[in-house]
Amino acid sequence: MYANRGNLYKNLNQYNKAFADYNKAIQIDPENLRFYINRGLLYHYLNQDNNALADWNKVIQSNPKYPLAYFNRGSLYYKQKKYNKALSDYSKAIQLNPRYVESYNNRGNLYYNLRNYRKAIKDLTKVLSLSPSMWQSHQLLHLCYKNINEMQKAQYHLQKAQQLRQQH
Repeated sequence: MYANRGNLYKNLNQYNKAFADYNKAIQIDPENLRFYINRGLLYHYLNQDNNALADWNKVIQSNPKYPLAYFNRGSLYYKQKKYNKALSDYSKAIQLNPRYVESYNNRGNLYYNLRNYRKAIKDLTKVLSLSPSMWQSHQLLHLCYKNINEMQKAQYHLQKAQQLRQQH
């Protein structure tokens, strides 16, 4: 009950009430790792990165097979420009859940920003195999192929991105 109400308060931008409910949920059921995930997301949203990191580290320590915790922590590391840690966490999330589209997508974006276009292409292609309507992945594939001078593939992905974007 408290966790659901905390989510509602978060969506209503009533963050103090959301924290109070997440904390109460954790107090009642400290073994429910989803509560730490949610509170960590709220901390992250409010740029309280150390607190978010503490919650997600707790989840990983309690259950090292929780892919969402690695994904969230990887996203935090990405934001902090700790790219090797971000890559490691995205890769771990993918290892634990090979169909984790968001992890492939974020890792692909990170590889693109690191100018490792071939690895970005591999991840973004995987994204599209799992979720064919993600026009953003086509858009980034366009840029990857353009950067490695494969212009025919670049043009294909640009057209596909535009087509899908118009549909959504």
